[in-house]
Amino acid sequence: MTSLPSNHEAEQGVLCCLLNDIRLIPVALDKLTSDCFLHYQTQLVFDTIAYLHKRFIPVEVPTLISHMRDNDLLEKVGGSAAISELYTYLPIPSQFNHYVDELLEKYALRQIVTAAINIVEQTRDGDQKSAGIMDHAVSEFTRLSMSRLNTADMLPCRKMSDVINDVIDSADQRAKTQDTLPGLSTGFPTIDRHTGGMQAGRLWVIAGETSDGKSTLCQNMVEEACESGGSAVFYSYEMPDTECAERLICSRGRVDNFELMSGKLSQAGQIGMARAVSDMSKWDLSLLDVSDATIEQICRDITLRRNAQKKLNPKA
Repeated sequence: MTSLPSNHEAEQGVLCCLLNDIRLIPVALDKLTSDCFLHYQTQLVFDTIAYLHKRFIPVEVPTLISHMRDNDLLEKVGGSAAISELYTYLPIPSQFNHYVDELLEKYALRQIVTAAINIVEQTRDGDQKSAGIMDHAVSEFTRLSMSRLNTADMLPCRKMSDVINDVIDSADQRAKTQDTLPGLSTGFPTIDRHTGGMQAGRLWVIAGETSDGKSTLCQNMVEEACESGGSAVFYSYEMPDTECAERLICSRGRVDNFELMSGKLSQAGQIGMARAVSDMSKWDLSLLDVSDATIEQICRDITLRRNAQKKLNPKA
């Protein structure tokens, strides 16, 4: 029979992280159970770490070895050398979440295998009807799906008390800087007054009828944000990046669009274009032509760029 799905390296990686950073232990106990570890030795070590932590006993290699020796568990995991090897196995706590996800994934697969075997066994029972087996299969896999959803796939949330504290801190900070806009200016005082400007984590939706000026409004907001030192990525679904750049240059330099396209720039147009190009070259602005991309691809790109920006500047 094919061996059950598992990842022994991930099991060792989780235990190594817990031994190197005890702050991760409550997180692990919240997400994992010993059943998530397929191998008996790693199960024993995880259960022992949980036991010590819940009794406020320091989770350190010496105390772990001592406790397991006193309870006749040490030799079952390979002796004190095995514990020491776990401690030095792969000390990369930043990979902890990856290891946990791997354990949850393999555990879910093992549950599926077990459920499928039970269903197959039922088909060999001459007293079982197909309708009953089908109902049991649907019920079992629905249960597994909900169990998986409730552990690994739930979106992160915060308690109301924590959110309120952030609101109070933000209000105190704004009281100290009353004349400072909380976010980046949109370039429109009326909008800034009602919104506080473009602030991190807040989604803006610009809607309107065709030719109402949605793109122009967004473009002006991007201009103002970049001029204020902000970063921006401009996704264009209707025009190539060169046309976006032309519109920005014309707006910034007060250049007549027809003059630029026809190549008949006046002296004032040339001066305006030179000034705009000089200013815009300093902007942290990227232009993307996404006319051939799907919404899923665009959303994924936004997520990847946002995560990359957070790594470069965690306060952004």
